[in-house]
Amino acid sequence: MTFLTRITSIRYNCLSRNYRHSLMTVLLILPFIVVSQEIGSTINEKFSNYAKSPREVVYAHLNKSTYIKGESMGFSAYIIDKTLKQLSTVTSNLYCVIYDSENKVVKKKLLKVTNGIAPGEFSIDSLFNTGSYSLKVYTNYMRNFKEQNYYHQSFKVIDVEIDQKVYKESVKIKMDAQFLPEGGHLLADVQNTIGVIVKDSLGFGAPFVNGELLNANNEIISTFKTNQLGIGKFAFTPEKSKAYRTILKINNKEQQFDLPIAEQRGVAMTLNDLGSKVALTFRTNKESLESISGSVYRMIIHDGSKLKTISLSFNEAQEIVKYISYDDLSTGINIFTLFNEEEKPILERMFFKYDNLKTLSSGSVTTTQESDSLTVKVPINGIEGKDFNNFSISVLPSGTISYEHHQNIISSTFLQPYLNSPVENASYYFQNINRKKKYELDLLLLTQGWSSYDWYDVFNNPPKLLYPFETGISINATVNRRTSGQYLIYPTRFSKSNLIALTDDEKTFERTDFYFLSDERIRIGEIQSNGKVLKPSLYLQFNPSKIPDFKMPGEDILDIKGERILEYSGNNAMIPSWNNIEELDEVVVTADRKATKLERLRKTNTGNVDVFDDKKRKSYSDLASYLSTKGFQVYPNAGTLVILNKNAVSANSARTPLVYLDGVLLSSFSLLFNFQMNIVDYIVVNRSGVGEGVRGAGGVIKIYTDPSVNLIKKYGKVYQEYEVPLTYSKTKKFYTPKYSSFQSDFYKEYGVIHWVPDLRTDSMGNFLFSIPDTDQDEVKLFIEGISAKGQYLSESKNITLK
Repeated sequence: MTFLTRITSIRYNCLSRNYRHSLMTVLLILPFIVVSQEIGSTINEKFSNYAKSPREVVYAHLNKSTYIKGESMGFSAYIIDKTLKQLSTVTSNLYCVIYDSENKVVKKKLLKVTNGIAPGEFSIDSLFNTGSYSLKVYTNYMRNFKEQNYYHQSFKVIDVEIDQKVYKESVKIKMDAQFLPEGGHLLADVQNTIGVIVKDSLGFGAPFVNGELLNANNEIISTFKTNQLGIGKFAFTPEKSKAYRTILKINNKEQQFDLPIAEQRGVAMTLNDLGSKVALTFRTNKESLESISGSVYRMIIHDGSKLKTISLSFNEAQEIVKYISYDDLSTGINIFTLFNEEEKPILERMFFKYDNLKTLSSGSVTTTQESDSLTVKVPINGIEGKDFNNFSISVLPSGTISYEHHQNIISSTFLQPYLNSPVENASYYFQNINRKKKYELDLLLLTQGWSSYDWYDVFNNPPKLLYPFETGISINATVNRRTSGQYLIYPTRFSKSNLIALTDDEKTFERTDFYFLSDERIRIGEIQSNGKVLKPSLYLQFNPSKIPDFKMPGEDILDIKGERILEYSGNNAMIPSWNNIEELDEVVVTADRKATKLERLRKTNTGNVDVFDDKKRKSYSDLASYLSTKGFQVYPNAGTLVILNKNAVSANSARTPLVYLDGVLLSSFSLLFNFQMNIVDYIVVNRSGVGEGVRGAGGVIKIYTDPSVNLIKKYGKVYQEYEVPLTYSKTKKFYTPKYSSFQSDFYKEYGVIHWVPDLRTDSMGNFLFSIPDTDQDEVKLFIEGISAKGQYLSESKNITLK
């Protein structure tokens, strides 16, 4: 099979200053119906082998970028299939590690991923001092690949008890500039496009710097100016063996940079976006044409998973233009690489296609006053409300300077994993997208050089998949001494019981998919032929047993950009948020060791708490009969349970309560139909719904079970407990700090109003949440998330409250 091509030849005069003679231009209109099996077969095979393994990427939405010591860092991690650009449900283990400025580990934890989502929290406590830190989030499987599929985010911490002033970071005048030929080569005697990156002494782009290109006679050949992110470009035709230099002008001072001498032989390239197609122009000079005329070159186009190959030959033409329709490109990054006849890559250029990028937008936000809180309703345009989706929202004062992230969910999924260097303010290119943003992103890509898909690795080092996808924790048990060979593994909160029967020859057994929370232990008994249980003699190994290290060679990260001076006084501007942290579903240990379980639960839950023992469990035939005694109208209907609050907050309020089962919000009550009480541990009933906003108008019911109850009844409490070296961190309720004043500059610039890591839309496509009333005229929402259909939402918007 071959490409269908239409070739048109024309002659024209190239009107550049130093290059005036006729040449032949070959224009190829390429519909890309199929990829030739004959052209570049080795490249195709090598790339297919390199790219065949699925990839996943992760993005973590942090509620802030600058934290005050004593606050909590809230974040929500999204694990996404790199090819499909939808939530990945393969992995359940997510590693989160905080490093200090010397790359030493400060904190780390393991989170459980459910439906591609993992909310998390870190306390910014006594382990932190004023300075720069970073959070790295990754799965075990990501360690197989050299692309940046993991997420690495810098953040800052300020200790207000020590540092009473926060100073703007000083920027020295001295600039660093890079001049990067488009495609990677500067070729003599043809027109070249040069990308320019100018950075300040802190490594951030220097905005609006004027520059001049001069020849050896100090004649100005071209001028340029960087944009607000320090990026620009210019075109010129370097003469053979001639020297050129640039002069940058900033703050009435000049800095000089020499350009490399242009290569005498080779090929140069230029890419132009024409709106519905791209034009790729390849140029060579007379000296090169003599040696490459008739040689077959190959242009490879890929997006990290799919590859297309096109052949080209200069013959007698010094310039070839290829037009490629948007229809033949992938949404997102497209990588163009030119290979010579020896199948060596010689030029590369990346292009981002915005068309068909699935994005969402929010509509007009409404708020409703509810005593000391506000209920916020945010409609999402074009979303299927009944499908699973997840959004995270950080609510900050409108004048905040503590939310300065470089990435959002779109840039970290569609852009950063394909680049070798971190991008300053990458989220800018994916908010309020317009023609200017598209042009500026293409300008950025012109300066990025080679992609993260290194062709040397494609040909020589395909991924070996040494690190598998992880689903839970597995145990490998070796029998030291046995009596019956039948073992019972007792259930935990998120793991079922296991029965194991070994043959006479078997001395080991393995079980997978355990989810141990915090300080949970694994309990195992050996069942005898008479039904009694003894303590077994086993040696257990766990996998994973520790959080794996993951450091890439040459890894780089951008710091958070400093803003301005803030002065404040007093050590009581804020009370630490983690002083009163509540671990959901955790019994808080107090100094009073005589406190009962009921008393401890009442301290950490809103509503009435009922703790169940065997006697109390037998008092109710099922859950419906229990809830009927708690002010709810309950009756079965078509295989589900109807639950209505007899005393809803108001006549107009919804009467159906929110029901959580072991910490999971139920979308339907079918699980509760004929729900028996024999494994219930405790139930929290909050009929007023306080703390849940408008969603909780019908009240809140939280049911917690203990799956081991029945087994303990049957076999007793004889078992061997084993410590688990690595457990999942429990989900904690996010608490905002208490502030001495909501009107201070400190609060308006660094304060926190609210954080919601796991919002779902209702059937109408709205999400609802409550925020405390902090007497602000205006607040700012920072929203990130993804729908079940792979639609992305990334917005920041101000809401007027008064």
